[in-house]
Amino acid sequence: MLSVVALLGFLGVCSAHLCLLEPHQRGSMADPLTPANPDCHLRTAPCGGRDADAKPSASYQKGTNVAVTWQKNFSHYNQKNPGIMEVSLIRDAVPFEVIQTVKVNDDHLNKQQNYTKNLMIPDNYHGHHGIVQVVYKTNSLDATGTLYTFYSCADITIT
Repeated sequence: MLSVVALLGFLGVCSAHLCLLEPHQRGSMADPLTPANPDCHLRTAPCGGRDADAKPSASYQKGTNVAVTWQKNFSHYNQKNPGIMEVSLIRDAVPFEVIQTVKVNDDHLNKQQNYTKNLMIPDNYHGHHGIVQVVYKTNSLDATGTLYTFYSCADITIT
């Protein structure tokens, strides 16, 4: 019994986290330098369950590459089946329309690891509002047998 309790505690501590740094994620982000920050532990799709911010956090031009930076705030690397992180540009409509996605393989380098990938905003993007979403699919299970998946979004203006 003690080993089961220890395992459940270990799994709780090892849960992965994801913070979208640039553009700034929706809502609060107290301190992404602190491992296992609760602001980086958003597991509800889409966008971590956070509503759109009243003011977009960044403005970008059509036809440009946007550097998106996020942090794997606490790793849950699965050595047998490594996860993946997906960075997407989404048209701000209902339902969401994914315009473009860049994929990044998970690695086990550090508990905390920053990543930056370019995301192209097409010349023919329609509308002036968009969402940058990062999803971390860990391929690891939590104590209830649910796949650890983390979400973070930023609201942007496109000109």
